[in-house]
Amino acid sequence: MNKYWDENARLFPLQATANGDNRYNDQLPNDQAAAFRDTLRNYYQTYLDEIKKLDRSQLDANNKISYDIFVYEMNSQLDGLKLNTWMMPFYQINGIPTLLPLGKTMFPFRTVKDYDNWLSRLNKFPVWAERKN
Repeated sequence: MNKYWDENARLFPLQATANGDNRYNDQLPNDQAAAFRDTLRNYYQTYLDEIKKLDRSQLDANNKISYDIFVYEMNSQLDGLKLNTWMMPFYQINGIPTLLPLGKTMFPFRTVKDYDNWLSRLNKFPVWAERKN
């Protein structure tokens, strides 16, 4: 499961930062690009295939619940990729343009590297805003 969370943090660096994982603080993926959506599709499908290799009947009750939730989440994410939600990149309460100004509240500003990471992330915003597929 560590591999799953490591990949999740790499794919969703803003979420990682909000969760206190600072390894990708300089990253801002172009989540509107077709290549990124292909990467996500592969990511979700890989972990869905992996978990289905487990024999659910051998799990205890708590792990069966975790298993079911994980399978549901992977299927939901795969189904979501079939929609064109990337064409609506943000709305009034969510999206990159509304999250980036939250730097002070979710981003650590304790060292020069923290500021450099923030600037690196901000410098990636124009590519995101171009909405290239």
